[in-house]
Amino acid sequence: MKKSIQILIITTLTLLNSGFYAQEKSKKVKLDTKTKNYYRIPTEIKNDYYTLNFKNIVGNFEYLKFAVLINNITSDYIIWNNKDSQIIFDWGTKNTVKEKIHKLKPHKESNKTFTVRGGNQMLVDKFDFSLTGLSRVPVKGTTVAIEDFKLPANKNIITSDDFVITRLKSKRKTDETYAKFEIAYNGKEIAIVNPNAITVRVNENDVYANDFRKKTVYLLNPGDKMIITTKFHIPAKVADMQFTDMYIQWNDTFVLSKAIPLDDVKVSFVINEELTKEKN
Repeated sequence: MKKSIQILIITTLTLLNSGFYAQEKSKKVKLDTKTKNYYRIPTEIKNDYYTLNFKNIVGNFEYLKFAVLINNITSDYIIWNNKDSQIIFDWGTKNTVKEKIHKLKPHKESNKTFTVRGGNQMLVDKFDFSLTGLSRVPVKGTTVAIEDFKLPANKNIITSDDFVITRLKSKRKTDETYAKFEIAYNGKEIAIVNPNAITVRVNENDVYANDFRKKTVYLLNPGDKMIITTKFHIPAKVADMQFTDMYIQWNDTFVLSKAIPLDDVKVSFVINEELTKEKN
């Protein structure tokens, strides 16, 4: 009986100790997700191509994020491939959780959030940001000559060294002709695509613009695809589009341009102690 009591006491103490250590372990791994650090906004960076600003700079134990504002002050395009940009801590580096190629139009601003996650070491008093992957794409490049596309279609695909153009759908009526194409870019540079440059020719010299207007042009990286839609309206006295041979002309729709790398930028951030104290 005495031996049974001893065994029971030992078992009970073991279970109590196990529960105590389990609780202690649980307490240790539980992170404070409410406490946040807020950082001072760095001075604006400006060069011949863009201005660079930051806002909403905040972090806790699990993440750190901020908005990157790049204002393109040129008449060319600017590309930011963010995959190699990184935040530099005293203990190591972190890359973005979402890799993306951002494309900035001439004289336009881009506002993108840069976020890093992982581990429990993000609540720091200072860090650096290395912004890499910026390049400028001149709007003036080499125009790609592509053969006219005949409607009614005698083939669905036309190709050049860099593009494959596939007719997806078309419809011809007396008062309107509609055609949709897939554009696949297989070149090595950057393609600038402007659907507004497309025209259609009937008879010998009657040319009409694409009435499906777009407010912007498109930048394609090697391997990219896009859809182009065209609509044409020709007076019936000139031609009945339902029965007339029509030739879609690409003109300056496709231009190749080289991406010119821009210098990397390194920015330092320090905690805003007053704001951090106020918000926690």
